[in-house]
Amino acid sequence: MSFLERAATSAAGAAAPVGPLAGVLKLCPAVVEYLTATSWPDGEVRETATLLLFAEDGGIKACLSDRAQGRTLWRAGEGIEGAVKALEEAIKGGSADWRRSRGAKPVVPAKGGRR
Repeated sequence: MSFLERAATSAAGAAAPVGPLAGVLKLCPAVVEYLTATSWPDGEVRETATLLLFAEDGGIKACLSDRAQGRTLWRAGEGIEGAVKALEEAIKGGSADWRRSRGAKPVVPAKGGRR
C-alpha cells in the first residue's frame, strides 16, 4: 500500500482562485497584487507570489516571496496586521529592500526594464 499521491496542478497562466478579501488584505492592494496577479501588464504569464507569516520573539514576521523574479521581501510588526502593512508600505513607498531568493537564477530585465 502506498501513501504517495500526486498533487493537483493548475495550467500555467490559469487564474488563481481567490476568496473574498478580509481584514488587513483589504487595506493592502500592493501585497494582494503580488499574491494574485497571474500576468504582467503586457499580458505575459506571471508566477504569483507567496506570503509566509510566523511568530518569533513576541512579534510577527512576514516574508513576501516574489517567485516570478526570484526575490523576497521581509518585514516584522506587532501582529499579523502590522507585519503585512509593513510589507505594503515598503512596496508602495519605494523602500523595499528585496533579497535574492536562495537558488534563484538572476533575472534578466525584459524590454523596458520591468524585471
